[in-house]
Amino acid sequence: MELNKNDTKYMNDKLIHIVSDIEVLILAYETIKSKSGNFTSGVGFTTFDKINLKWLNSVSKELKAGKYRFNSARRVYTSKLGKETKRSLTISSPRDKLVQQAIYFVLNAIYEPIFLDCSHGARPGRGTHTALKAIKFIEEAY
Repeated sequence: MELNKNDTKYMNDKLIHIVSDIEVLILAYETIKSKSGNFTSGVGFTTFDKINLKWLNSVSKELKAGKYRFNSARRVYTSKLGKETKRSLTISSPRDKLVQQAIYFVLNAIYEPIFLDCSHGARPGRGTHTALKAIKFIEEAY
């Protein structure tokens, strides 16, 4: 992470070895297991309560071998509050959510140090609300 902060041209090699590390996958699992909706099954109808260390090792081996393939997502339609129309909701498999979270951890460690302080999108502790607060603060200053 320090290399990325000090040298913005630093090239990170073989990130898949970090993403596929069993400890990173366990951290990803621990991070997302308790979020609401993660016990909803995806296409394969596997849920987070079915995940164990053997399962994580299997995913790790697939990632390291370059054989991991993301599954198709399951699409469901939910009613909009107070309206007759429905909105589509795409549900990824728990396996895919876990790998996506591991990828997020690695990319976040690389790019977070070099983002400008005024950047708010998809960053820890930042988002649309912090961006709007920053705009309001600037408007009040004038």
